Amino acid sequence: MIVDELLYHDLPTWVVKRKMRKVLRKTYLDQTATGAELRLLFEEVLSHELTNREECCIAHIEALRARLTASAEKIAIRDYGAGTFLLANLSLQKRERVVRHAALATIVRYSKPPLHALLLFKLIRRFHPRACLELGTCLGISAAYIGSALKLNGNGKLISLEGAGRLADLARRYFDELALNNIDVVAGPFHKSLPVALKRMPGLDFVFIDGHHDGRAMLAYLDRIKPYLASRAFLVFDDISWSPGMRRAWNQIRRQAGMVHAIDLGMLGLCAYDLNKAGYAS
Repeated sequence: MIVDELLYHDLPTWVVKRKMRKVLRKTYLDQTATGAELRLLFEEVLSHELTNREECCIAHIEALRARLTASAEKIAIRDYGAGTFLLANLSLQKRERVVRHAALATIVRYSKPPLHALLLFKLIRRFHPRACLELGTCLGISAAYIGSALKLNGNGKLISLEGAGRLADLARRYFDELALNNIDVVAGPFHKSLPVALKRMPGLDFVFIDGHHDGRAMLAYLDRIKPYLASRAFLVFDDISWSPGMRRAWNQIRRQAGMVHAIDLGMLGLCAYDLNKAGYAS
C-alpha cells in the first residue's frame, strides 16, 4: 500500500500500534538474543514504559513540537530531496532549484509521530550505540529523541544531515534550547555532506535514513554507508511505503547479506545488521 507521507504522519496512534503488535507477535518466534531484545523494545514502546528522566526528556521535546505546531511563522527552504508528490516528477537537478515557502506548523507535521519517535528513543536506550548518523534533520524532532537517549545513556554522538540550510539553523537552535550538545547538524545536499560525515564518524552503529524519499537514492546512500558500519549496527529507513520506488528499495535492502533482522512497520523499516551473518526478513 502506497500512502501520502503527510497522511501517514497523521495516522491515529491505534493504527500504528496495531502494526507494532503484529511485529511483536512475530518476535516471540525468534529465539536469538537480538530477537529477545527487540521483543522487549516493542513491549516497552507499546506500554509507554518510561523512567522519570525519560519522561522529562520526552516532555520537553513534545513541548517543542506543540510550540512549532502552533507557530504562524513561515520560512523559505530549498528542497534537495524528492519533496512532495507535487515535486516527485521533477528531476533532481530541477528540484535543487526549487525554493518553497512553508509554515513551521506545516513542516513539523512531517516529523516522526510520537510513537515512532519513542521507538527510536527506546532503540538507542536499549542497544547503546555510540556513533549515530541521521539523514534528514528537518526541524530536529527525531534527532532530539535520539540525542536525548544518547545523553541519558551517558555516551554517544549524532551527526544529522539536512539539505535545507534554514532548517539546519533552526534545528541547531532547538537543540541548544534542549541542552543537547551531542548533536552536530551538517547542512547541504547529501551527496556532498554524507562523505564528509562518514570520514568524521567511522564505526557507525546506528543509522536513520529519513530524507530524499527516492528509492534509488536510498540504495545509493546505503551502499556508501555500509563500509563505515560497525560489525553490528541498527539501520532505520523511514517512509518505505511513500512510493513504489521506496517500497522496491526496502524489499532489496531487507534481503541484503548481513540484515539478520528486517522488521517492516509499514512506513518504517528497521534492520539489525551483522557483518558476519546471513540475513532473513521478518
